[in-house]
Amino acid sequence: MVLITASYANFMHVRKQTGFSLIELMVAVAIVGILATVAVPNYAKFIRKGEADTAWSDLQALTLALEGRFRRTLSYPATPSSNNATEVKKLVASWAPASKAVAFDFQYQLIDEAAGKYRISSMGQTNGNFSGCNLILEVVRGTATRYCNDPAACKITCDRAP
Repeated sequence: MVLITASYANFMHVRKQTGFSLIELMVAVAIVGILATVAVPNYAKFIRKGEADTAWSDLQALTLALEGRFRRTLSYPATPSSNNATEVKKLVASWAPASKAVAFDFQYQLIDEAAGKYRISSMGQTNGNFSGCNLILEVVRGTATRYCNDPAACKITCDRAP
């Protein structure tokens, strides 16, 4: 009986292992690394698509504002001499872009007033993610055709120019 008690006492004094082994930590780091290689590019693509969708929405809102102005004055505004977002905002006071100024600049061009044809575009800034990308709405009497200059440069899904 004394022998069993001594063995039991020695067993009770054995320390339990605490913490993680090096192998367990390496496996956890490898799993996080694999997840990061998948998640980061998808996150960047998601952000880029969101910015492009915001620019498309800005173009559609500008179209609505220009058509509202036409209904009030029965004329479309002339193409501004300095064609940028600031000048385009002056054409219709009810419009302001939601897009970040560092991503896109907006332009308006009256093509044929008699036919009610104009083009509005959001051009990617040269120092941003959308360099070389031009999202365009071409409008004829309120009916818009949506396309981009180069889907490869825009890195989003969009139609080519008609």
